[in-house]
Amino acid sequence: MDAVTLRKEKTAVLRRLLLILLGLWGVGWAQPALEPVDPLVRAVPTPGRFTLNAALGYAPDARVAFGVDEAQGPYTDRFTTYGLHTSVGLGYAVTETVSLGAGFTYALAYTQTLRTYQTGGSGGL
Repeated sequence: MDAVTLRKEKTAVLRRLLLILLGLWGVGWAQPALEPVDPLVRAVPTPGRFTLNAALGYAPDARVAFGVDEAQGPYTDRFTTYGLHTSVGLGYAVTETVSLGAGFTYALAYTQTLRTYQTGGSGGL
């Protein structure tokens, strides 16, 4: 399997995963609150109640590095990283002060590197 086919497959899988997670997020966002929420009052867990927590995150990052190759001269490296993570957790309030919970987190990072050599001219990097 060549690199181009592998990249296309990774991109297709990432797109499908992103669409699925976006759909799940939309379904969760559309659910109404069971009781009015006052943002200035700390929530007190109700004993015997289960809670479901879900999170989706995206963290892009980019960096630039400079170097010199003995054979081809000065170059610039550009690193671009696309990070995607999701987590799901289930909790149970035993009492108002004791809760039990478990969760699952999945993280995915895709990094691209582009090296550009300086061509012509006598200028610096």
